[in-house]
Amino acid sequence: MSMPIGASPRVAQNFRQFNQSPLSQPFQGGSAAALAQAARFRPPYHPGPQAMMGQAQNQWGQMSYGQPRFATQRLISQASDIRIPKPPKPPEKPLMPYMRFSRKVWDQVKLQNPESKLWEIGRIIGQMWRDLSDLEKQEHLDEYEVEKQEYNEAMKAYHNSPAYQAWIVAKGRAQAALQEQQAMERAMMGSMPFGKMDEARFGIQPVDDDDDEDDAFSVKHISAARFHRNHKLMSEIFSDTVVRDVRTVVTKSRLGVLKRQVQSLIAHQKKLESELQQIEEKFEGKKRKFIDDSEKFNDALKKLCEPLNEGETSDVVELKKGKGIDISLPPEDPKPSTS
Repeated sequence: MSMPIGASPRVAQNFRQFNQSPLSQPFQGGSAAALAQAARFRPPYHPGPQAMMGQAQNQWGQMSYGQPRFATQRLISQASDIRIPKPPKPPEKPLMPYMRFSRKVWDQVKLQNPESKLWEIGRIIGQMWRDLSDLEKQEHLDEYEVEKQEYNEAMKAYHNSPAYQAWIVAKGRAQAALQEQQAMERAMMGSMPFGKMDEARFGIQPVDDDDDEDDAFSVKHISAARFHRNHKLMSEIFSDTVVRDVRTVVTKSRLGVLKRQVQSLIAHQKKLESELQQIEEKFEGKKRKFIDDSEKFNDALKKLCEPLNEGETSDVVELKKGKGIDISLPPEDPKPSTS
């Protein structure tokens, strides 16, 4: 029996099952009317559970209960077996000076403050670091610089090592193979019927399982660095340090001007001191001259005013009397009465 042209998929399937069934075979001694009657009264077709599961599991097929215009979406992409290999373990980076100091004194501060919290210990260590002298900080800086040079040399040797070069080659091959596989998958999806309709709007890509503890920077290292950085920031925020005003900051040019002013003031002070010393010397000279002159005058006065003896005094008195000179003392003024 021939299938009608333009029949639906279900009708076509029913015709195929009917042609394979014993009902399609002619009866012995039967007629065409009997065949038509048998086809008309054939029981309806119901697919079994295995057929329904097969249709449901097929991500490209249509569900028996789905509408033909709305195809099911493919949400999970098939995991690829091609993975980019991991690089060989690089050398460890040197610790910063503050981290080196923090690791050195952490246990000691923890023993001294057993009831303190972690952020309080970090604040104490931050204050200890700020209280260090420049000489003590320079020791940690020198150690860091030495290890940094060693790290740079080790990185150069690491990049030139055969293992790293082999990893670069393997990485390039894996990336090329992965791109080729993705291109093939896209081509296959485009060539399939209803491929554009069935393209996934969402995809879940496989995640590489990074459980290798030999990596250069593990989760613990990153967490520890973030922990120390956060607590250093908190210690700086809650410390008593005040941000200085920009106007009070002494720049290099201002420092040079101040140095020149200091030098000019020192020179002016020396000049004033020399002038003062000259004035004092002149004063001392004049003082000595006055003293010498006064001594000479007193000596001359003493020579002119030598006291007379009794004989010479009587002769002088008689001489003045002979000349009629009054040598008597003037009368004293009467004292005023107090009454």
